Amino acid sequence: MIQVLSVFFSLVFLLVTIYVVRRRQLHFGYAILWLTLSLLVLVLALRVKAWNALAHQLGVYYAPALIFLVAILFVMVYLFQLTITVTRLSKENVQLAQEVAMLKGSTLLAAEAERGAVAGVQADVGMGVQADAGVGVQFGAQARTGVQVGGPAQTGVGVQPVH
Repeated sequence: MIQVLSVFFSLVFLLVTIYVVRRRQLHFGYAILWLTLSLLVLVLALRVKAWNALAHQLGVYYAPALIFLVAILFVMVYLFQLTITVTRLSKENVQLAQEVAMLKGSTLLAAEAERGAVAGVQADVGMGVQADAGVGVQFGAQARTGVQVGGPAQTGVGVQPVH
């Protein structure tokens, strides 16, 4: 009975994986991984005696313990790979936030210069971006006015008085 349930659930998992791949909701690299895993589970469900023989040859006298060992090792490797992916995506997210801050700052300066909200504004669009330990973004841009319009902490754009 347990073998029939194992085959049934592995087939369901294989079909769900194929369905998700066909709808392009799963990246190709991950699709290969999950298709391989579902086929492996199906083979293990169909070839229980072969798995028991392999476990006995490796010195494991309780075959399900070997299955759990292999599953735990797989999960550890997969979590490590996911951690690497999350780290890469986090770095890309910080870089994109910096680029958005630069674009917003230059847009604000250009809009202020066009509107002439402060008399005699000449925008210097040279931008400086500095990451604060990967957590925050400090944005620096200068405009020559004769007055202090705002500070980096308030608006994200620093306007310095003319000397």
